[in-house]
Amino acid sequence: HADVAEGTEVTLRVRIDGIDPAAWDAPVEVRSASPHLREHGPLSRDGDGWSGLVPAGDAPFFYRVASGGLVSPEYHVEVRRRPRVERIALHYEFPAFSGLAPRTEEDGGDVFAPAGTRVTVRVHTRDPIGEGKLALASGAPIPLARREDRLLEGHLVVTREGAYRVSLRDPDGRGAAGGTE
Repeated sequence: HADVAEGTEVTLRVRIDGIDPAAWDAPVEVRSASPHLREHGPLSRDGDGWSGLVPAGDAPFFYRVASGGLVSPEYHVEVRRRPRVERIALHYEFPAFSGLAPRTEEDGGDVFAPAGTRVTVRVHTRDPIGEGKLALASGAPIPLARREDRLLEGHLVVTREGAYRVSLRDPDGRGAAGGTE
C-alpha cells in the first residue's frame, strides 16, 4: 500500500519467496482495472526480485502483481492532489503621490504599481490548504494567513522590480512541486 502525490511514480519491488529470479521464466506483471495501468509491461529483474515504476496518475487505484499462476493480494495506492493555485486576486492601495484610487484585480498575479504601493495578495486554491508563503526573488518570504479552507492572504509593499513565487502546503504538510511564479 502507498500514499503518493499525483503525477509521481510508485516504485514496485517484488520478491517471490522460494523463487530464484534467475530461474523464473514467467513474466512478473502488474494487473489493475485502472486505465493508466492496463498497458503496463512486465517488471524487470532486479537482484533477488523484480522492480518497476508505475505512474500514480491522478486518482486512487488498486493493483495486484501476477506471475505464472501466482497472484499477490490486492494493494491500494492513495493518490493525493498537490496543492495548486486556482487564481490570485490583488488589492492595490497606492501611495498618496500617485493620485490613484484603490483597486482590485480579481484574476491577476502580476503586480504593476509604483514604489510604495501596498498590495494584498489573495491566493485561491483548488483544494483545502494548510499553509503558504510568497517567496520573493529578493528578501525574506512573506507568510500567507489562512482566511478560509481555500484562501490565503498576505501583504507586500512594492519597493522595486522583482518576482515572487507562491509556495503551498496541503493540510497534511505535502507541498507542491516548484510553486507558482
